Amino acid sequence: MFSRIQRWYNGESKILDFENDYDSSTIIMPFIYTEYHWSAKIARAIVSFYLRHWQWIWSTIMTGIGLYVAIIALK
Repeated sequence: MFSRIQRWYNGESKILDFENDYDSSTIIMPFIYTEYHWSAKIARAIVSFYLRHWQWIWSTIMTGIGLYVAIIALK
């Protein structure tokens, strides 16, 4: 099950191949790109956002919990 989730998250590598003109001195190499499922794109965006901003996310959560506990203590 973990391997299926990992394969979904990492996407599928594809090769975009060009036909070279044999009379030309220029060679076009194949281009490798990764294609992600639409839901994997959303998951990757959420994970990358969390990894970039985890400090203020957790401080905001802890502040909210602290305010909730303070409000309950005042009642």
